[in-house]
Amino acid sequence: MHSGRDKRTVKSLVVGRPILLALEDIDGGPSFLEKALRFLEKFGIKVEGILRQSADVEEVDRRVQEYEQGKTEFGADEDAHVVGDCVKHVLRELPSSPVPASCCTALLEAYKIDRKDARVSAMRSAILETFPEPNRRLLQRYSLSLFLK
Repeated sequence: MHSGRDKRTVKSLVVGRPILLALEDIDGGPSFLEKALRFLEKFGIKVEGILRQSADVEEVDRRVQEYEQGKTEFGADEDAHVVGDCVKHVLRELPSSPVPASCCTALLEAYKIDRKDARVSAMRSAILETFPEPNRRLLQRYSLSLFLK
């Protein structure tokens, strides 16, 4: 069995998908990433070090392979660190950046605002006005999932 870091000969159902399909499969159902985020919202939110402590790379690759082979739901007994690293792995392997280069200037300008409430408002506006819709949805979903719960 080859590591997920190796060049894949078969197109992955999970890794390297376009941002347009990051949260939703072609059939309209939730994607691997969406299901993993739901798992983290339900079971990972109280896990110490979630998204900071790394899981074993082989376990992450194994879980992605299991998903591709039909184990498409995350169970309560799964290791939240593995699922969290699956999320990070999928985001790192997107074929394009979730934050398009063309949007960086607007975000950087908004970040320079001194007052926190005005800065947050300006950053939200920059995202709404400059990000392509799939990128905006991905960023909003990821942010809501991990920072507001």
